[in-house]
Amino acid sequence: MQILMPIHPAVCLSLLVPLACRNPFERLGACTTDFRSAIEVEIRDASTGVPLAEAARGVVRDGAYVDSLRPGRSLSADPASLVSRQAAGERPGTYDVEVQRSGYQSWTVRNVSVGRGACHVETRQLRANLVRVTP
Repeated sequence: MQILMPIHPAVCLSLLVPLACRNPFERLGACTTDFRSAIEVEIRDASTGVPLAEAARGVVRDGAYVDSLRPGRSLSADPASLVSRQAAGERPGTYDVEVQRSGYQSWTVRNVSVGRGACHVETRQLRANLVRVTP
């Protein structure tokens, strides 16, 4: 005679985690309704590491498609704590990414490939370490 022991929900969840990167339930058909960007760029000063995203601007391009980088993650409610900018919502593709900020050299990366997961794009997270322009 076998005795079956109930399994705690936390154990079940830990067994499912390897099935998906962000949301273990997406592969099981339970997609979320959130809107994810294909590209997210963390923008910082190369020397100090200070966030520069608030005053930075940029674009992503995939062939004829062009989208502006919009505010992304912040460290707090203070606008100066904006850490990243993002673009190309729920759009897979191969992107060239450009970031500019006054007083800094432009930053560009080419051929950033973004795929589609079971429910959303697989966001590519980049880091732009901007170098100050010396007068």
